[in-house]
Amino acid sequence: MAYTYLVPSDTARILTTHAENCKNLALILARYIPHEAIRNDDVLNDRGRAVDKVRSKWLTNILKDFTGANVEAIIFANLDRWSATVKAGNASTFQMRLRGRMVVGLGGKNPMEFGITLNRLTGLPYIPGSALKGLARSYALLTLAGEFGIPIETEPLEKFDAALSKGTHDNNLLAKHYHLAFGTQADAGGCVFYDAVVSNVANPNESLFVMDVMTPHFVKYYTSGGTDAPHDGDNPNPVSYVAVREGVSFGFAVGSRTGFVDVDNATRKQARNWLRSALEEMGIGAKTAQGYGVFAKPD
Repeated sequence: MAYTYLVPSDTARILTTHAENCKNLALILARYIPHEAIRNDDVLNDRGRAVDKVRSKWLTNILKDFTGANVEAIIFANLDRWSATVKAGNASTFQMRLRGRMVVGLGGKNPMEFGITLNRLTGLPYIPGSALKGLARSYALLTLAGEFGIPIETEPLEKFDAALSKGTHDNNLLAKHYHLAFGTQADAGGCVFYDAVVSNVANPNESLFVMDVMTPHFVKYYTSGGTDAPHDGDNPNPVSYVAVREGVSFGFAVGSRTGFVDVDNATRKQARNWLRSALEEMGIGAKTAQGYGVFAKPD
């Protein structure tokens, strides 16, 4: 199928060939989306009936090129660079494998109504360190709240978090590690959470990515900001999006900030344990309630 790109004609002639040969998914989704995929036109059969959507078909064809074998070189080159960075920071590293699919940054803006966090230079998926720090902090807060008997409700948790950040409960060892590791709004804390990068794929013959579909049933309710009540007469609107395939392994690293005094690396080790447990029990990214973003220890 011939695609149309919203650029001048002379640019379109060059772009058509370049887009077909591009092996960077981040660049494709940022610059090389055809107009038919943006509009999400119907794919018609010989009788003129709609049998598929252009967006779905285009994404499916694009993702076939990103098999483990095709991107293996860039995965390991990126991993080597990441390993050198975290080693320089004297960080503690570990690997974990996805039990199901994962999509980080699904709410990002995109002409095709979905987002996914990809490295702009390599096109590979990664998990921002800020997201990992937030996940570890949430897990640690909930764990400590259970130990201290704090109700799992917004207001009590916020007050408890503020007390922990001030060092009010530093007589408790885990509470002290929480205070030292995560700090406050004015203090970044003693632990550094590095971006997580792809370290291996389950099957080199399978694509690193997979296409998924979500179907909002109450379109008017969501698009109106809740002013139109949901009802069964609304028309479901399937939305295709890209996720990371199950079985892909990621490397994680937690280090210590320069100048932070961490006796026997106890705080860093505890932060790493909180992060590992959070990835196993809570998951990260979008749709974690459906099992997305949950990790397990690698084989």
